Amino acid sequence: MTAEIVFVRHGETAGESRIRLNGRTDVPLSDLGRDQMRRVGSALAAHRFDRVLTSPMLRARQSTSLMTTTAPEIIDGFTEQGGRYA
Repeated sequence: MTAEIVFVRHGETAGESRIRLNGRTDVPLSDLGRDQMRRVGSALAAHRFDRVLTSPMLRARQSTSLMTTTAPEIIDGFTEQGGRYA
């Protein structure tokens, strides 16, 4: 049996996301970011996911809900801390 792992980064966030990192600041997706995640969802529509894992950050949860109907598991350790992930 082979497992396939698909990593997707959240879409663009509201504000000046092109010039700064949000880190642990809990910001939502921008209109463009929501559109990006809908397009990712369309590209992945043929895939069936057994599990979907996401960060508790709003932008990550919004991204997940826009690209899949699979209920995500929120993993607290999937948050950035000082440039590293917990």
